[in-house]
Amino acid sequence: MQIFAHRGFSLQYPENTMTAFRKALEAGADGIELDARLTLDGKIVVMHDPSVDRTTNGKGKVRDLTFAEILGLDAGIKKGIVFENEPVPVLEQVFDELGGKLLLNVELCNYEEGDNRQLANMAVELIEKYKLVDSVIISSFRFNNLVYVKDKNPNISCGLLAKQGLLGMFARNLLNHSVSVDALHPFYTDVNAKLVHREQECGRKVRAWTVNDPKDIRTLYDLGVDAIFTDDPLNSREFYASEKLLE
Repeated sequence: MQIFAHRGFSLQYPENTMTAFRKALEAGADGIELDARLTLDGKIVVMHDPSVDRTTNGKGKVRDLTFAEILGLDAGIKKGIVFENEPVPVLEQVFDELGGKLLLNVELCNYEEGDNRQLANMAVELIEKYKLVDSVIISSFRFNNLVYVKDKNPNISCGLLAKQGLLGMFARNLLNHSVSVDALHPFYTDVNAKLVHREQECGRKVRAWTVNDPKDIRTLYDLGVDAIFTDDPLNSREFYASEKLLE
């Protein structure tokens, strides 16, 4: 069962920053999960929220700010003074530094925008530029994003994110009739033996988000889940070692 560091080693370090990603690699994570959004002038930056308010010293929506304005923000200060002056990463920077060193799960987060192919197409172009088709996973709650990625390059692995509980029921069953997706990424409490068996029988992986309690990790392992997303990859790796869990 693989370990993906959710927004990097986000328990201890500023989420979605190069520091969090580097520390996840040092902690022995198999992969990192990060979030991609477009700036006003069409550059892909790494940011989960539609606005920069929660995680940086700035204000405003990512889509309304220029690339230069985003790069001028401090993405570390909200986590503590020790992380001051941590910049917002650019997706290309992540690919350039970490590509090939671990799996990279990129969530396309254009949820507040109209349905279009721009973010998906640009992400695929970067994946191809850095020759990372075999080590990047594209995920999204928006199914069309995954269709667009597959249209442009069918060899890129895609995972459909499903919201927790009733809100994610449709997504958890949508793939019964789809060949456009390689994995289902459900909330961890929605995972059961039937779901895992059904998805794996169809050749799809199951990666559960976001789980930090060792007891829940053990349950998911016993259910046969392929991977977990966690805020604390070091604790998860240590638990794997103590329980002698096989990957």
